[in-house]
Amino acid sequence: MAPRAYWKGYLKLSLVSCPIALFPASSEREKISFHQLNKKTGHYPYEVRNEADYFDDIPDEKIPKDMLDLASHIVKTKEGHFEPSNFEDRYEDALKELLRKKQEGKPIEQPERPKPTNVVNLMDALRRSVEASGKAKEPARRAAHEKAEQSKRKKARR
Repeated sequence: MAPRAYWKGYLKLSLVSCPIALFPASSEREKISFHQLNKKTGHYPYEVRNEADYFDDIPDEKIPKDMLDLASHIVKTKEGHFEPSNFEDRYEDALKELLRKKQEGKPIEQPERPKPTNVVNLMDALRRSVEASGKAKEPARRAAHEKAEQSKRKKARR
């Protein structure tokens, strides 16, 4: 059953008259509540989303036992307790130094970029490898082609 209006009237502006009805914000069927946290997650309802929206497109793959053992071994060797005193935030230190120089009115020079290390482009290396193997195989291909041509000629002569 639809809620009943608790006030009805008209809004009149010059020659225009609009009917108005005021309804209660809540009813027994539909309780409206604002700013309630989800009891399970501690988040607001708009922050909690259905996991199927994110994980349904991930295929279920069977991972071999030896791969799982290797992954767990890697995790075990890398685990440890975090010591905040051992952590050095270079970004924060550089930002503080920059702000200190700016406050003192010193000129701010742009730091030099580190020289690039020997980074190998795998696609270029693969192309060079294919080209090199193609050149090495080309004389062999020619020899095989010439043998095939000779056998064709012999058959044609007979």
